Amino acid sequence: MSFFNQYSFLMMIVLAGLGLAVGLWRWRAGHPYVRAGLMAWYVLGALLLILATRYPPGTDVPQTPAQVESMLREGRPTLVMLYSNY
Repeated sequence: MSFFNQYSFLMMIVLAGLGLAVGLWRWRAGHPYVRAGLMAWYVLGALLLILATRYPPGTDVPQTPAQVESMLREGRPTLVMLYSNY
């Protein structure tokens, strides 16, 4: 089993956040609003990073159901997101 898998990167983000939270908690020189602001920027950055890498843009995006079926028949991994306007 490899150490670096899909969960290890999430664990690194959480551990870095906990380390930052502990460091900001122990850092008494700054104003509490500055410490809270730094933590908020970290959380916002981590969320944006997760959202940006969650669904990376593909090079060949199927436009029709026939293209999706051919991709599935070829055995290529395919993510189909269905939606409705109603």
